[in-house]
Amino acid sequence: MLGGDTAFSRPRTHDGSGLVMLAHVTFHNSNSTSAIEWVNYNSVLATLEEMETGYTAFQRIDVTVDSNPTNAFVRPLRRWAVERQLRRVRLRVSLHARLPHPFRLAWAHREHMERAVLSGRYDWFLYTEADVFVPSLAMRVQVQLALKLYAQTQLLLGFARVSNDTQNRPNPSPNPDPDPD
Repeated sequence: MLGGDTAFSRPRTHDGSGLVMLAHVTFHNSNSTSAIEWVNYNSVLATLEEMETGYTAFQRIDVTVDSNPTNAFVRPLRRWAVERQLRRVRLRVSLHARLPHPFRLAWAHREHMERAVLSGRYDWFLYTEADVFVPSLAMRVQVQLALKLYAQTQLLLGFARVSNDTQNRPNPSPNPDPDPD
């Protein structure tokens, strides 16, 4: 049992089949279709596609994309989900109009996710942002090792964020030192 809470003790098969995940993806856009906004939109689509096709340990993934109401890509995102006919992923776009500052969008998922944790309906939880991609290999390793690691060490396994520079080389920090010497 994770943390001694019975909500985490639901029986599952050892191979992970039958697992259910709740994921939140934060996607802010200032009603723009600039090149960088297209990159973010396509990143969200890539994340959803990876969840649909690669997160095979999960029977179902309920994804909420948290966004601001002026996001130029809300309609295209909803349309994509319908046209794609997703089977594993169930997509919901949640618009947050009453935030005191746009940076608060990154916190908008917390109340929903807390209720979901307490409900016991989900086995796994993921929070990510439009510009962050979690490959299926990383998720597969997470599912295989996280509970074993926790049982042995009481430590939680997480992901390391890696950013790429302008030539697509891994860069360990999203804010690299401009003068490394």
